[in-house]
Amino acid sequence: MGQGNKAAGTIKALILTLMVGVLAACQPPENKSPVVVRGVGPRVENQPGQPNTSNLPGRVFANPYYQQAFQEAVVGLLSTDVRPEYIGHVSATGENGSGVFFGGQVKLTSGSILSGAGGVIAGDSHIVIQVRDYVPQHQNAPPLPAIQLRAAQGQVWGNQVQIVFWDAYGAVELSGQIDTQRQVFTGVMKYENYILYDGSSPGAAGTLGDFTIPICSFFMC
Repeated sequence: MGQGNKAAGTIKALILTLMVGVLAACQPPENKSPVVVRGVGPRVENQPGQPNTSNLPGRVFANPYYQQAFQEAVVGLLSTDVRPEYIGHVSATGENGSGVFFGGQVKLTSGSILSGAGGVIAGDSHIVIQVRDYVPQHQNAPPLPAIQLRAAQGQVWGNQVQIVFWDAYGAVELSGQIDTQRQVFTGVMKYENYILYDGSSPGAAGTLGDFTIPICSFFMC
C-alpha cells in the first residue's frame, strides 16, 4: 500500500513538472530588442551636428544567406559610437526599410570621372554613411548616428577606382569599377575603426558588403 502511494506521488510530481515545462514554453520570448539609447562614442560627441541623410542614393548590400555576417559587420562599423545592444536588425537586402545607405561628394584634382583618363581623388572629398535599423518594439526610436568622413585619398585608373575616407576614429575604403553604360559605381566597402565607443583599442575592422551608387550622384561629373 505504501509503495502504491509512493508511486502515485511520483506520477503526480512528474505531471506537475511537465505542466510547468509546458507553461514555460508557452510564455512569450524574452524581449531582446535593443534599448533606445543610441550614439555614445567619441565621434558623436565631437561632431558638431548630424549631416543631412534624407537623400542618400547609395546602398551597401549582401547575399541574404550571409545575413548574420552582414549584421555583425554593421555592428562593427558602428562600434566607434554605438554599443552592440543599441542596434536593431539591419537587413542585407533592404527589408523593412533597414539597411546601409551612403552618399557624399567625390572630386578629382583635375578632369572628369567620365573621361576615362583617370586621376587623383581630391583630399576634401567626403562620404556620409547612414545605418537604418528595424526595431519593431521601438517604432519611434531615434536614428542611429551617421558616419561622416571629410578627408580622402585615392586613385582612378581607367574604370577602376579606389578611395579611402577617414577621420581621427576610423577609415572606410571603397574599391570598385565605373560602369558608364549603367551609369553606376559598384564595388566593395571595407572599414577599419581605430577605437571602440568606450575609447579602448583596437577597434573593429572588416568587409561591410557590396555597394552600388549612381556615378554622378557621388562623383562630380
